[in-house]
Amino acid sequence: MLKRSLFAIAIAIFAAAAKADDTPTSTIPSYPITLSASEVREFPAIAIDFGNLKVAGDSFTVVPISTELGVTGAVLIGNGTYTYAPEAGKTFAGRFHTAMLRFNTKDADSILKLDSGKKVVDKGASELAQLVVAGAFGHCYHRGKDALIPPEHAIAADLYSQELGNILISADDKIALVHNFTTRATLYEKK
Repeated sequence: MLKRSLFAIAIAIFAAAAKADDTPTSTIPSYPITLSASEVREFPAIAIDFGNLKVAGDSFTVVPISTELGVTGAVLIGNGTYTYAPEAGKTFAGRFHTAMLRFNTKDADSILKLDSGKKVVDKGASELAQLVVAGAFGHCYHRGKDALIPPEHAIAADLYSQELGNILISADDKIALVHNFTTRATLYEKK
């Protein structure tokens, strides 16, 4: 039952995005993803401010999620904070240790400038990112193990929050969702 509910949430997010641009979901291509130990980046600090989502922290290891079209996400490993304010008077905030971000390849540089991080080979971070992706990738913008590319200006953050557990924040210009996978509850939804 839970698996069906999670699948329904992911499909609803994707269907709303596809419907918004009148593209049938069956014609949207999906792409295999790669996470490589040789593409890992180290950042002394991270500050992401995209849409209504802010992520910040010091000393992060970042593992890019790549497709043949380019980077469509990243796994962030470290200690950080997040704030998501989808509307006035409604804010979700807390601390996290790990997050998986998903975004359009065209937005990648405005979300996270990977080239500004120190490129390292980190097999441990890559393995940890594989585990995070295995657990969270099916929460948004996917077709099985392949990536669907989110629409431009969309962002999804699957955060492992100290206060809330595993939460998904997914938003674009028209829709927004905050879902807590730990308590199996939708905390916010705007269609």
